[in-house]
Amino acid sequence: MAGRIAVLVICMNVFAIKVLCLALPLLLLVPVSCTGATVSGIVVSVIDGDTICVAEGGRLHRVRLAGIDAPELEQAYGRKARSYLASAVLRRRVRVEYDGTDRYGRVLGEVFIGKTNVNKKAVRAGYAWHYVHFAEDRSDMAALEQEARRAGRGLWAAPAPVPPWEYRKNNKAEVEE
Repeated sequence: MAGRIAVLVICMNVFAIKVLCLALPLLLLVPVSCTGATVSGIVVSVIDGDTICVAEGGRLHRVRLAGIDAPELEQAYGRKARSYLASAVLRRRVRVEYDGTDRYGRVLGEVFIGKTNVNKKAVRAGYAWHYVHFAEDRSDMAALEQEARRAGRGLWAAPAPVPPWEYRKNNKAEVEE
């Protein structure tokens, strides 16, 4: 009896492998949506210049604005960056389009108020860097940062602003990303 069961299990596994091998090429032909997920809610707090809390249906989502990096609160322009973001989103309804979370469990996404991309707005205003390390393929963000630099907006009014990733590297014990 045990021999028959073993043969049956082997036959089932071989059949499953054959089906998978036949079906896999067909699955590759099916278009897949890469838009990710959406959170829609009210911003109830602004943690810093690139992190907010959004309340949606009784849940709180901690959201890290993707593709940007604002100065740490202890840095020059850190509190101004938080104030700028708060003036743009606090107590307002936002839509967050995201594909996942970061290593701290924060939703990592693009924040919108209507059609306005808040991530881009912060970079254009000079209160955040284009975060090349995590968004190198974003030429739109790079162009907005260059525009803010040339105009001397926000942190670009300072003679030599220190990027937050360098600040964190030099102050590891004090600051979390």
